[in-house]
Amino acid sequence: RADGSLTPAAFLALRNDAIGNIAVVLAALMTAVRPSHWPDLVVGLGLVVLNAGAASEVFRTARAEQRG
Repeated sequence: RADGSLTPAAFLALRNDAIGNIAVVLAALMTAVRPSHWPDLVVGLGLVVLNAGAASEVFRTARAEQRG
């Protein structure tokens, strides 16, 4: 098991990127079937929440690492 804040940060960044890519493709398909701005807005807000949670987790891990 790797300790430190960089390992979870890299994992979360890759996870969020994969989820974001899938969500964008799904939003594009939904928009192609029925034109609307809502799929893009929902994906954008979802990515904000997802990345904020990841940033919070990395910050907590880094703070714990800094304390020793």
